[in-house]
Amino acid sequence: MSTTDRYVVEVTTKDSSETGAYTLSAVRELSPSQPAPGQYRADGVTAIAVGAVTPESTVVFKATLNDPNPHDSVRLEVEVEGLASGPLTHTTALVPPGTPVALAVTGLHDDEGYHWRARTCDKTNRCSAWFNFGGNVDPAADFIVNWKPEDPMIGALAQIGPGGPMAIGGGTGGSYPNSVVVTFNADVTDFDPGDLISIEVEYKTTSVAFDSTTIKGSGVPSGGTAAISVSILVPLLVTNDYHWRARVCDQTNRCSVWVSFGGGNPETDADFHVP
Repeated sequence: MSTTDRYVVEVTTKDSSETGAYTLSAVRELSPSQPAPGQYRADGVTAIAVGAVTPESTVVFKATLNDPNPHDSVRLEVEVEGLASGPLTHTTALVPPGTPVALAVTGLHDDEGYHWRARTCDKTNRCSAWFNFGGNVDPAADFIVNWKPEDPMIGALAQIGPGGPMAIGGGTGGSYPNSVVVTFNADVTDFDPGDLISIEVEYKTTSVAFDSTTIKGSGVPSGGTAAISVSILVPLLVTNDYHWRARVCDQTNRCSVWVSFGGGNPETDADFHVP
């Protein structure tokens, strides 16, 4: 209806004998207010920080909905887009303005990042502007789903001495009473988003069996190379032979299998020697 026109309203009763006063109210419909929702874990209480990993396949979106028309009805509409699977729209039931609502979205994909936006719509399908969560630039992930943790995988191993990479059975060089630095490397892969993977190494002289006494490096992202370095004293007048094995572990202590360096050579054979 135009706000500048004149209108005539005719009112009658259902029965000709009925009389009494009547009330006519005219409402100028306005769009609802923009919401400011948050993202939570399945319990609806634990907030998920922007870009954080959730270990569940359900995320709850919560907001209080408002409308300048106090007698209107409003609903929350959330568009959730998987960075691989695409967008889906979810809505709540209509509620009076001022009502807190919670919208649970289930069945989110493991190892996928999501970003989302929300708006308030009323019963006439008037809607507020979209609220983009997180303040980050799409398609950056607002949250990442990882409800099925997986063990990291260990890739190619390498040993590096003072002169560079050492072949199987190679020597470090050096002289007594100095020490030489040997670095053990492993390529790492982990499908769990955000994991940091470190290498664990057990090295012994070939006369000593492995006993799970290890050294551990710093974590690197999936697709990187994890490394740890050790300083070994050069012996006097003799050569010490060493063998070693490695595995990689994430920050939750999920680990790969152990892999021995040397391409299947016997553990009594030297992977490297000092000097």
